[in-house]
Amino acid sequence: MSKTQRLLELMDRVKQKRSFTVQELANEFHVSYRTMWRYLQELSTLGIALYSEPGSNGGYRILEKEELINEVEVIFKSKSIYVGFSFVAPYIAKQETEILAPRLWLQLLNRLNEIENLKYPLQKIALAQYRKEDFSYFVTVEVNDRPNRIPNGMTEISIP
Repeated sequence: MSKTQRLLELMDRVKQKRSFTVQELANEFHVSYRTMWRYLQELSTLGIALYSEPGSNGGYRILEKEELINEVEVIFKSKSIYVGFSFVAPYIAKQETEILAPRLWLQLLNRLNEIENLKYPLQKIALAQYRKEDFSYFVTVEVNDRPNRIPNGMTEISIP
């Protein structure tokens, strides 16, 4: 079976199961854990929105349509302030963003009530900053004014 056929078969299986572990799928497809993990990364880059939950009871699941952020829009605007989550990674780990970003969006949406001065209608903004050796990725919402307190684990970013 070619790799393309295997990925197509895996895509169908993932859509049927809805939630699974890497080891479950590795056993079903008779491949190693590491190979299956790479296949899942490839599915993610092909547009299958996978969410991973760490821990002994964790695993993967497909994000529901209402959990996805479907539109990408380039905007030009005056000074803005955003609050949300961020991570910095070596440039070689850029593909990990495709797995981490949906997880960060879910965390942010679940903790919106902790953010002061939210601007409505709610604008969800993803920002990326690429440098030679690493990059930063932000999932944020816009706020009206600089908050007095940034929620634990979140960051603030101002765009002039």
